[in-house]
Amino acid sequence: MSEAQKNLIKLIVKEAVGEYVRESRSKNTVPDERIESKVPATGFMRLSQVLEIIPLGKTCWWEGVKTGRFPKPVKLSDRCTAWRVEDIKKLMASF
Repeated sequence: MSEAQKNLIKLIVKEAVGEYVRESRSKNTVPDERIESKVPATGFMRLSQVLEIIPLGKTCWWEGVKTGRFPKPVKLSDRCTAWRVEDIKKLMASF
């Protein structure tokens, strides 16, 4: 992937998160509280839960995981993949 493509994806992620925050504010809700209510204190999150907080498509998310932009998943079983809540919180704080 070229540097220009990486920068474009980074910009899209920042815009998507920013749009989510703006939408939260327009509903008279504190964005952090709205997001925090969807994130457990500890444990693991499945991909569908992660994508509720970080509004990206699955393909874009997996590309980011592959390139190291997003946290690596943890295999809980042969067919169950999840992410550590702590890693997702760090990712959210980086935006």
